[in-house]
Amino acid sequence: MVLRVVIDTNVAKSAGGQAAKNPDSIQCRDFLVMFRNKTDCRLVVSPEIREEWTRHRSRFSVGWLTQMKKSGRLLEVTGTAFASLEDHIERSSLTESHREALQKDRHLIKAAIEADRRIVSCEELARRLFGQLAAEFPTIPGAERLHEVLWISPIRPEEDALGWLTRGCPLVPGLLLGALKT
Repeated sequence: MVLRVVIDTNVAKSAGGQAAKNPDSIQCRDFLVMFRNKTDCRLVVSPEIREEWTRHRSRFSVGWLTQMKKSGRLLEVTGTAFASLEDHIERSSLTESHREALQKDRHLIKAAIEADRRIVSCEELARRLFGQLAAEFPTIPGAERLHEVLWISPIRPEEDALGWLTRGCPLVPGLLLGALKT
């Protein structure tokens, strides 16, 4: 089965070229190169994700995205799944600034739910807050899907994102939003 994965633009923006020295830049680059060269996974893009990739492009990310597109590995989704997500965010007990942070990244969740529930992102605050949202709404219809979204970071060594790719991008229980300690 070919998996469909959402990759946040912050991964592409952080990815450095061959001369990169920053460890995060190297890890993000290595992740993207392995994703392209060693997997059959598709990159999921919604209109909002595409706009972000355009706005935050780098020389490396433009080349990488072009190669993904040429190889037919770009999957367009509408980004309209999980229509009640905005309502869940607004009704949550989170602070106004935290609700704003979630609204800013909700398109990642919506695209992931429309695809295979996998997000690759360096964004730690959003991951933690979506985990809190999943814990706060355990029984509202639609919210259970939030629990099932995997969020992995290529810059957290303990998550072994390259190993995750090698193993076929499995839904690792400890990386699901529903399993996060809030």
